[in-house]
Amino acid sequence: MQALFRDLRFGARRLATSPGLAIVAILTLAVAIGTNVAIFSVMSALLLRPFPYRQPEQLVSIQVKDETTDHGGTLLRYELLRDRARAFESIAAWANDDFDLTGVGEPRASAGGARLSELFRDTRCEAADWPHVQRR
Repeated sequence: MQALFRDLRFGARRLATSPGLAIVAILTLAVAIGTNVAIFSVMSALLLRPFPYRQPEQLVSIQVKDETTDHGGTLLRYELLRDRARAFESIAAWANDDFDLTGVGEPRASAGGARLSELFRDTRCEAADWPHVQRR
């Protein structure tokens, strides 16, 4: 333990002799630790925590790729899948879109989405499980 304190005192004396190097070293460590924490927080939220569904292993995502237009699935395709697909207990749909909010001040672009069915009932989760989702 005395060797550790001796090494720490030696390191502090060396850093005190060149304060510019000390500042650069401390800032580098601070940025590296902050970046590491930020990346781990994102990875933890996206990959390590389970989704707030009651039975996530039973969920399937179907995406339609249409080569003729920029948008894939349509309401007609959703209704056909919902009415004719027998392999699924239920089918839910949602759409993401960009909106321009106007009113007081300058117009502002905002991302949003809409659901076309009882998405929360179909996934057996509550809107309270998703803090960024607002019910109307």
